Amino acid sequence: MGGKTWSEKEEHHFWRVIIAYSPKRAGVDRAKPEKSWDLLAQEMQRAMGSEARRDYTGTMLFEHYFQNIESGRKSPNAAIYVREYMLKLDSTSRPSGRRYHRIEGLAIARARPARSTAATRRRRATRASLRLPSLAPDTTEAEDQHQPAIESESAASSTTHTDNSSSSSGTGSSPSSSVIAEDEEEEELMVRIHIPRMAPIGLEIPVFGAGAAADGVAAGASRIELNAAGSYPAGGLTPSHEDLQHVANLGVPLRIMIRPRGPPSTVPCASSTSTQTRDFVYSDEEFEEMQRDIQMFKESGLLRIDRGDGFVFGILRESLGMTSHFSLTESDQNSSSVHMTRSEGLMAGCEVDIDRCTRLVEAAHPFKTVFHRAFDEIAGCGRLPDKGRLPWQDALDDLVRCGFDGILTSGGRGSAVLNVDTLNLILDEAGKTGIEIIVGGGVRSRNTPQLLQSLRLNEKGQRVFMHSSCLSAGVAEHVDLLEVESILKQLR
Repeated sequence: MGGKTWSEKEEHHFWRVIIAYSPKRAGVDRAKPEKSWDLLAQEMQRAMGSEARRDYTGTMLFEHYFQNIESGRKSPNAAIYVREYMLKLDSTSRPSGRRYHRIEGLAIARARPARSTAATRRRRATRASLRLPSLAPDTTEAEDQHQPAIESESAASSTTHTDNSSSSSGTGSSPSSSVIAEDEEEEELMVRIHIPRMAPIGLEIPVFGAGAAADGVAAGASRIELNAAGSYPAGGLTPSHEDLQHVANLGVPLRIMIRPRGPPSTVPCASSTSTQTRDFVYSDEEFEEMQRDIQMFKESGLLRIDRGDGFVFGILRESLGMTSHFSLTESDQNSSSVHMTRSEGLMAGCEVDIDRCTRLVEAAHPFKTVFHRAFDEIAGCGRLPDKGRLPWQDALDDLVRCGFDGILTSGGRGSAVLNVDTLNLILDEAGKTGIEIIVGGGVRSRNTPQLLQSLRLNEKGQRVFMHSSCLSAGVAEHVDLLEVESILKQLR
């Protein structure tokens, strides 16, 4: 460890930056190439500059990581950061199924001697016959489907012969049993050290102040949506440069709200032709403001691509659509029979403003982009399905074409628990496109179990986030830590 206790600043940078964003460790970005410990040591040295208390090496960083995670002997200044790191791991996605990544260049000392070639062959044969998971690098689902479930009869008989000859060496136990035990021990070691177990459902917290952001991260939030201080009553507005400065060093992805104004005090669903009568329908001046804000945040240098930072926005445009009204009428004056009649008419609907949204997605590149709850306005628009498709289905296709990475939605107007049927359909459709769904709208610890069960989130193989403000009662600037922990417990 360099002969000196690591300082608070060293621990802060090591756990929140160096380890947290090293691909395949915290699971922030598995698509990026693996960073070696030596490369991480160089980054640590540059970051600490004149405040470095030692010359960092790859071995030193790995030993520090291993000591604090595995041995139970926490460094004096590391405890709070290790806890925060582990909470974040628990609420970050892991690959589906029992597939693990082997980290190249990382030697793990083992007490047992190396296996012989015969033992290795026996281990592989036993693994194949019992369909044990492989320690090979991650493969795609499609590749797995074409792997043989068992080996041929000749291979099996060869394995049996090898096992029988090996058993004569005099141990009382089955060789295959010991091999399985060794393999499970090896896999467990790899999981504990390199690929910690992580929940498939993340928790995103919208915050309306820097203090709330820090509290949310400390409690285990896996992502923060940053809104302007005091903008909770308006549903969240664009934060300032100073707001971002206060949270830029937090150890989780940041999503910046880009929203110049909240909804009008009254929103007529028809008759008005004003471009500002509906939420998420913006004037030319407001759209230009959104473009400038995105550019300002990008030029600030405070956002990080490797951390998964991005922007949240949504723009709609009004359109005329068909609506239906059903009424009950008596067939005639002397009859008690009743008939249902349907009348149709035109009314102001809404749809994705593809042109403006595409321009903002391009302006935000290479950062992530999420379509805000403007999606719920479309899902709740009163117009007839067009050619058998619902409005939100067209909207989903539009958002994929625009290039959005995710959609924040409650499945329609109102809370998520009131729209579980539509949400299930949206999740199924989104799973085919790869776009991420963030379920929001009245999500609280008291209804999280109902949502998990109704949406079958633990059964779906796609990445899903739950979006909850977790605010303290009556205080929009403070996060209720107990509420965060309660939701996280249910998501694990």
